[in-house]
Amino acid sequence: ARGDAREAASVDVQVNPMCDKVCNLQNPGTASELAYSIRTLVAMALSGLDTSRPGSLDPDLLDADVLALRDRVDVRFEASLPDTSAVVTLVRASGESVSAR
Repeated sequence: ARGDAREAASVDVQVNPMCDKVCNLQNPGTASELAYSIRTLVAMALSGLDTSRPGSLDPDLLDADVLALRDRVDVRFEASLPDTSAVVTLVRASGESVSAR
């Protein structure tokens, strides 16, 4: 997964608009805030970090690669998606894209 993360030119995340009010913090500063940041959690997951492990949601543990990837994650809202669904599309520098639901 780390290879994909480094190759990501951009990451598009589509979620239900409800997520904008609940978990769309752009630049979290604390562990509590990090748990509500789609951009950061996607960057961590694509970087191979286990976001379920106790203590893993510590902003001080995020390296420059994860933060740079977070800055390339764009969250968009799609009302047709169920509240708990997401569509993630990673676009590599080569232009090739990979999507998952």
